[in-house]
Amino acid sequence: MNPTLSAHAFFCPVLGGEQRSADGPTCPLLPLGAPALPFLQVQALQVQTLAEACWQSDGQPVALLQSWALAGLDWEEIYLQGVVPAAQLLGQWWLADRLDFVAVSVASTRLQQALYDLSPTFLAQAREAHNGLNALLFCNPGSQHSMGVFMLGEFFRKSGWRVSGLPLQSHASALRSVQSDWFDVAGLSVSTNRCLDALGYLIQGLRTASANPALKIMVGGPMAILNRGLLLSLGADFIGGDARESQRLALRYVKEDPRCKAEYSPCNSTIDTTDRSPVLTTSDRQAASSKPISLPNRWP
Repeated sequence: MNPTLSAHAFFCPVLGGEQRSADGPTCPLLPLGAPALPFLQVQALQVQTLAEACWQSDGQPVALLQSWALAGLDWEEIYLQGVVPAAQLLGQWWLADRLDFVAVSVASTRLQQALYDLSPTFLAQAREAHNGLNALLFCNPGSQHSMGVFMLGEFFRKSGWRVSGLPLQSHASALRSVQSDWFDVAGLSVSTNRCLDALGYLIQGLRTASANPALKIMVGGPMAILNRGLLLSLGADFIGGDARESQRLALRYVKEDPRCKAEYSPCNSTIDTTDRSPVLTTSDRQAASSKPISLPNRWP
């Protein structure tokens, strides 16, 4: 797995800064001008301790995060103000040659595993009822920045969304997903400026293929920080923030769409205990899959 874990802007826990090399792993730094919260100002050493624990021992990261919760910290703040900067710090250590590639890869894997292990605890405070909305979240094909996407999915699930994660082998697999299932939001993490033309075709293809004509497309990741305007020019509806803000933005964009007033839609309800997403029949799926989609010759 790539040692850099994209997740603060949108799904990306690592953002801003420069790449170490054009062909090597992307390792962005902390964004310039990012506001420092009191927790990090007062206890920044805890973030360093977490980063060190990730490359020293398998069990230490989970135990350390649990101790923060027992001390009274909210789990969302632990993730956003603890896990995210710890991932960023690992990237900085790699850039500074404090840790080599293997060490940072191991540490990153352990930090991501900690999120997997803590998922039941994090979701214990989730809304009991599904809010009727469905999200498809995925990385750009070939990217291994999966921790940020997983964290984003956790925040969506906690707020009542049904989330499908997609390990993309190709852009075509994303098109098949939105053709065969109903999604209100498709979120894509972009970690490199390579293949941006193909990304534009993907966004266009998602809209054309989607069974939901009001599908909202959200983009994020390191490229959302490095070139925000370019990503928007490719046809996305909006760029996410951190995991919590991205969920709020997604909900707002879905609810504000005038097309989101059909009988099946949950958008007019603040709380909806029923899954109102339409059940796609065989004929619906066939109609969606028959939509013409123009793909470039070098479609990935």
